[in-house]
Order: sequence, then C-alpha cells, then structure tokens
Amino acid sequence: MAESQEINMNQLFEFFEKSTTGFMEKLMKDDNLLKIAGKWRDNALDFKTYFDKIISEALKNMNLPNKKDQEKTLHKINMLESQLADISERLGKLTGKKSSTSKSSSATNKSASNTSKTN
Repeated sequence: MAESQEINMNQLFEFFEKSTTGFMEKLMKDDNLLKIAGKWRDNALDFKTYFDKIISEALKNMNLPNKKDQEKTLHKINMLESQLADISERLGKLTGKKSSTSKSSSATNKSASNTSKTN
C-alpha cells in the first residue's frame, strides 16, 4: 500500500511539474508581464531610495551617530591611544622609570596573581 501511495505521489509531482513548466515558460516570455515586472522593480528601488533618505534624515535630526561617525570616532580613539603610549614611553625614558601605563598594568597583573594564589 505504501508503495502505491509513493507511485501516486511521484505521478502527481510529475503532472504538477509538466503543467507548471509550460505555464511558467509562457508567462516568462510574455512581454507585457516583463514590462510590468520591470516597472514594479524600478518603483520598488525608487521607494527604497526614498525611504532610506527619510530614515537618514530622521536619524540625523535625532543627533544619532551613523556608521561613518562611529568609524571616525573609533579611529580618533585609536590615534589617541597610540599617542598616549608614545608619550608614556618618552616620559619613561626621560625619567628613567617605567611609564605609568606599564606600572598600572604590572600592578594589575600582580594583584590578579595574588588573588589567584589566595583562591
């Protein structure tokens, strides 16, 4: 019985495939439908462009940073960190001591190792 149901399903699928294939081929070759689909696509892209512009303006009016602003800020932070490290290194060379950044990181490492020893 299961075998006959499987055969029926295969036959049903083949019938569906043949009938829809012919229909879809005729449909996809129809110039009127292709023109309508092209206009729909163009209008959808125009709407997306308009919607993106409206959203961008709304976010701008809310004074929220966009991706470009965030990347610019991150770049400036990285530059400042680099300059701070250079200044700390120069200061360390001038005073003959480790820089304050090195001291604080070594102090943090010592306290972390002391904490792990007590636990």
